[in-house]
Amino acid sequence: MARVNCGIRNEEERVKALDGKKFREINRNLQYNRKILFDGIEEDSVFSCEKTDLRGKPDLHIKCNGQEHFVSLKSGAAETVQAEDIRKFVFFLRKYNVSVKSQKTILLFQYGDTTMTGTGKDIRYSDMELMLLMKKEIADCNAELNQNQQLVTDFVHFCLFEGNFSDLPKADYIYHGTPDYGVLCSHGQVHKHVTRKSYSYLKHPHIGPLLFGPRARYIDFNDRFPERRHLIAFRWPRLAQDRDYISRRYEG
Repeated sequence: MARVNCGIRNEEERVKALDGKKFREINRNLQYNRKILFDGIEEDSVFSCEKTDLRGKPDLHIKCNGQEHFVSLKSGAAETVQAEDIRKFVFFLRKYNVSVKSQKTILLFQYGDTTMTGTGKDIRYSDMELMLLMKKEIADCNAELNQNQQLVTDFVHFCLFEGNFSDLPKADYIYHGTPDYGVLCSHGQVHKHVTRKSYSYLKHPHIGPLLFGPRARYIDFNDRFPERRHLIAFRWPRLAQDRDYISRRYEG
């Protein structure tokens, strides 16, 4: 609940800092980032800013000079960018003709109980144990997933910019930080980074920069929130640092 409240507070602070304000009235950090977002900014240019539908990826809808952008807000050290029902993720992979072998590897890693359904009663292995026990299977799965560049770029786009609701606006920028200091990255910049950088050094199950695993495995069999065992979470390690690099390295 604390994280949710922190996110809501971050959104409210951003709306308060921008909505109805003239360019000359906002702080230097916001001025710098508004010049990236909007063309033809002048001292008396006025911004409108409102929160968006909570179900979507964008958090803010910002307008100025007849232009508009949808911005996703991130703050703190949180690295998780998306969580999905494991079955939905497997269906997604099938659209890209991912092999049955790799699908099985993902399900076995998800539950860690030697089953693909989470019904094992005897043992649940940790990530570290599974990385050793399934070393070859995970390596083969990673190789297959990441040789399909379309799968990688589509999935990163889905997790960071699109989300589950196709009828809602997509984010075209991500901002990591506070109204006083932060980093702004566009969809185009993230796309360039993901398509140009190799992540073959990663040993953990991953799609591009996104590592994946269960929302909770409960290796002690104390299933405090049982539904979380069926959720697969995707996280981008060093997310804040990478966004800083991406914002400086790529045009767009």
